[in-house]
Amino acid sequence: MFALFGWRKGVAVKILRIEKMKFHAGSWEEVGPILKKLKSMSRGAGFPRVKMYAVLSGDDVMHTLYMISEWESLAAMETLEAKASSKKGMMEAVEKLADVVDSDEVLLLKGLSDKDLGI
Repeated sequence: MFALFGWRKGVAVKILRIEKMKFHAGSWEEVGPILKKLKSMSRGAGFPRVKMYAVLSGDDVMHTLYMISEWESLAAMETLEAKASSKKGMMEAVEKLADVVDSDEVLLLKGLSDKDLGI
């Protein structure tokens, strides 16, 4: 199935990671300092830049944050996330964030060329 979408064994494919977090109502003041700490630690650990977006219209306008990052490969993302999960300060901040999160969804996207789609 993955061959259908241009995945080839041993070939690195850029990945777009989109994380959608919904927070408890009234928790924005708590979220900011936690995200600031995570952002600082992530930069120091070699994570790619994360762009953050709020919803202007649609179902998830309230208390929802989208965090988008681009990775050189799925393997690079998995390796760095595994390494970061062993850092004490990083996991403590993630646990604090989990206390104010209602839901957390992650999408991993791969760009498709016309060739991948057969057009």
